[in-house]
Amino acid sequence: MKTTTQKSILLVGNHARLHSEKLTQRFGNQFEINALSFQSGNPFDENEPNKIIINDLDIGFNGSYDLNNLTLALSFILEHHPEIAQTTLIIGDPSELLFQAFSFARLNENPLFFKENTQHSLIKD
Repeated sequence: MKTTTQKSILLVGNHARLHSEKLTQRFGNQFEINALSFQSGNPFDENEPNKIIINDLDIGFNGSYDLNNLTLALSFILEHHPEIAQTTLIIGDPSELLFQAFSFARLNENPLFFKENTQHSLIKD
């Protein structure tokens, strides 16, 4: 009999979170389903900062919403929440900045040193 090695699913970003109810209905208690998302704060109220949300845990985020700052924050979060880093299946939209930052943080990569793969032209004169 085939057994599964997956124990949990992580939904990264707001687009992926839209599917949590469907996944819960489909898989029931077979997998632990976690969610990681970002919520913008109120720019006119100091008491409502930006938040990185893990399931129901709100973590205040006062950095700017860019790849470098999000990666740094997520690296710190992954150090303190190792259960998120051990997820076996990650679902997210690669166009979302949070998903990109999570990928860099999980791989311990610095996005500032990431180099784009350039294609060389094979056109001859």
